[in-house]
Amino acid sequence: MALDLPSEYYSLLTGEHQESSMLIALLPPQEACPDVTGTLERLKQLPWPLRGVRPAYKGTIPAARWELEMYLDEETEDENSEHREFRLWVVPSERFEDFYLESIPLRDDEKELITSSRWSVGLSCWFGADPLVDYHLQLKLLSSAFPEAVAYYDASAFRARGPLWVKDAAMAATPPAIDSLFSIHTVTSGPSNGSGAWMHTHGLIRCGYPELEMFKIPEDAVDVCGQLMNVVAALILDSGMPEPAESFWPGVGIELLWLPAEKAVSRLGRKYTGDFSDRDEIHSYPSAVLFAPRKGLFMRRLLPPSIYKHHMEDNPLLYYSNSETQRMSELAKERFSRFRDLFSRFGSFDDWLFVVKLGYLKDDPEDEFDREHLWFRVETIGEQECKAVLLNQPYALASMQEGQEAQHDLSLMSDWRIHCPLGEFSADTVIHLQRLLKSKESEIEARVGSQHVFSK
Repeated sequence: MALDLPSEYYSLLTGEHQESSMLIALLPPQEACPDVTGTLERLKQLPWPLRGVRPAYKGTIPAARWELEMYLDEETEDENSEHREFRLWVVPSERFEDFYLESIPLRDDEKELITSSRWSVGLSCWFGADPLVDYHLQLKLLSSAFPEAVAYYDASAFRARGPLWVKDAAMAATPPAIDSLFSIHTVTSGPSNGSGAWMHTHGLIRCGYPELEMFKIPEDAVDVCGQLMNVVAALILDSGMPEPAESFWPGVGIELLWLPAEKAVSRLGRKYTGDFSDRDEIHSYPSAVLFAPRKGLFMRRLLPPSIYKHHMEDNPLLYYSNSETQRMSELAKERFSRFRDLFSRFGSFDDWLFVVKLGYLKDDPEDEFDREHLWFRVETIGEQECKAVLLNQPYALASMQEGQEAQHDLSLMSDWRIHCPLGEFSADTVIHLQRLLKSKESEIEARVGSQHVFSK
């Protein structure tokens, strides 16, 4: 069915309105306010051809001490030159909300450096056709110009980043995970409400798409709904926004649709977490609320996506674009030496699990990209292959069965994960595991003969 969208949705989706991506580096507390002359000298040292730097004609940041416009020319794959524009500024540091720092593994002294920071440098730009590539360049520029930063704050996604992750991402040839473009915030209902959690993204607006939301999510379904939201966001960023109120499928057996938040909130009524009373300037529109449509007796019912909780827990086939699958594969291979090193140290421990995702051509492939990507538990690793056990039942590979152990070619790898007492880590976040292990080195050595390396 056709659905009229509010005008701001059309402006966003057609590119008439665009919001910039804002990344901020917090400087150490002993650092004085950077001046323009010193900053220009830093910019001259960057390994990118700056075509020009000049004072901003019109300021856009009210508290900024100064603002600069930067112009960068980059060669594209077809050897043409691509023009990019950035804005750099300095402002007094603002105090982080404590919950922003909870996702960063930091020592107390490092948190003190962040909360005591006096000056911050911001870098903004407008994303083009490939937001992830643009975001990667933004990380590279700011971390290279101000490597001494004690933390970075993605103001567009309301997410803090530790300097270790930012520098690791910036040095990689492959862009970071696609979910680095946005964050998912979960607001739980109060004891008198009991309506379930309100989940919503921050950061998709700068990519030219509405933010995503889910309402009335039970606490035990938050994790799988977050995974589902990541898949939907990745599909949208690659293939565009589905038509409103029309069904789309982010995975086998998973049917969803979206409605503009204004219409969704009105339809659901009041007195639940995320309704009109919970909205402010930050949680405004355009925003797309995800529902699971179900046929009722007289009309189509719209249910929370949490109805797919058990389906998601059974490792369903989720749809990723060829380009995103390729990016994941490239990053996994680029950092596989870290996986290999950690496996050599902890692969024999009972509370460590090393898994790889391998993409096999389906039995009747349409092309070379028509692959089924399956998870395997690694038993041993060789130079070019690994012995591993298949962890899920294939949909389109009759010759492979769940629980089957065999040798597998590592060139087929599209992703990997490490599960251990410290959490779950991917190619994108393995730097956090390496840091945590370094801080526990003495404890590891003391227990090296035990099957339990350390306590969480």
